[in-house]
Amino acid sequence: TLLKALAACETKHAAAAILGGGPQVEGLRELAGTLGLGDRVVFLDPVPKGQVMDFLRRMDIAYMGLRPLPIYEAGVSLTKLNDYMLAERPILGAVEGADDAISDAQGGIVCPPEDVPAVARAIDAFAGMSVDELATMGRNGRKWVAENRDYRVLAARFLDGLV
Repeated sequence: TLLKALAACETKHAAAAILGGGPQVEGLRELAGTLGLGDRVVFLDPVPKGQVMDFLRRMDIAYMGLRPLPIYEAGVSLTKLNDYMLAERPILGAVEGADDAISDAQGGIVCPPEDVPAVARAIDAFAGMSVDELATMGRNGRKWVAENRDYRVLAARFLDGLV
């Protein structure tokens, strides 16, 4: 979805860095070539977990896309999302679920999953934002994750529920 949206968006200076070595990488490389994105998409080898935060902090925005599966109907709480928020990156989330942390945090833009035109519009919207607007979204996400996903907060909520 991200690659197709990148090809479809009006912002021709937008680019993507894809980090990791999952089973889909070769297919994504081929798709990037087919879509004429060779100069706008870079594929990076996996790095140790300790280097991921440094990588994320070098990105302007972070993308998270999920397929619309029944498992997500109860909410989405992915480690990747928490990492993005901790890195203070605005998030382009092609996700849906009852627990919409991105919107709750005012930390990015949420689109329906696998909706190429919506993701393309979000890329264009991010491209039109100032550095300050992007930084505010990033700070909002970090504040939200600290207030809602910290283990001390979660433990206190759990214990409150037992009483």
